[in-house]
Amino acid sequence: MQIPLGYHLTLGSGKMRKIMDENIESVEKFIAHQLPDFVASLVAPLVLVIILLGIDWRYGVVCLVGIVLAFIVQFAGFNGEAKEKCTVSRPPRKT
Repeated sequence: MQIPLGYHLTLGSGKMRKIMDENIESVEKFIAHQLPDFVASLVAPLVLVIILLGIDWRYGVVCLVGIVLAFIVQFAGFNGEAKEKCTVSRPPRKT
């Protein structure tokens, strides 16, 4: 996407600041929260399996089987039928 060099002059400074603040905030949320959580969720089980394999290979194998079973159960729970059950309308709350 290309825009002319003088495009920013056609916008008011407040509008430009708002656009930049919103974009920077969305990038910051990803970098500060989602990325570290994602990396930690991948690294922690791998380190655990490596440590357990170092202690005794049977512990490591059991841990790997447990992780695989957890993924299977999680993906089986999120099939189309489960999504439909989650979106079933509930009676309105009394406030």
